[in-house]
Amino acid sequence: MQATLREIAEEFAIEAEVMSLAPRVTYAGGPQQLEPPFTILVCPVDGCGRTADGKAVHIDNVYFCQVLSGYPGMSYDEENPIVWLDSEALESGSVERDGVKVDLLPDVKALGIEAVRVASRIKAGVV
Repeated sequence: MQATLREIAEEFAIEAEVMSLAPRVTYAGGPQQLEPPFTILVCPVDGCGRTADGKAVHIDNVYFCQVLSGYPGMSYDEENPIVWLDSEALESGSVERDGVKVDLLPDVKALGIEAVRVASRIKAGVV
């Protein structure tokens, strides 16, 4: 989780926090509890992280985050542009980038829609 927040700070120059999605058991003393990911994706890739059958996978811990400070603008990496989408754009399933229609991957669309829904519920005090 700390790596996620560090990457957000480095890539976007913003301070963020992971949204609390799960109830916690309170106790005195003992180890700190961390927010679990919303989901864990097993993504096929080329290279390292091969499974027993020889396929390469990358494990993605997906957290829903909110901005605490800074402006959520564009990525500093021109080769890897970042686009901020609202629920309407996510529902459409595509975004126009430099005059080209780019379809959203199914996981990006579904998780983005869910992140907006969860954030709206948290903001409204309905969890």
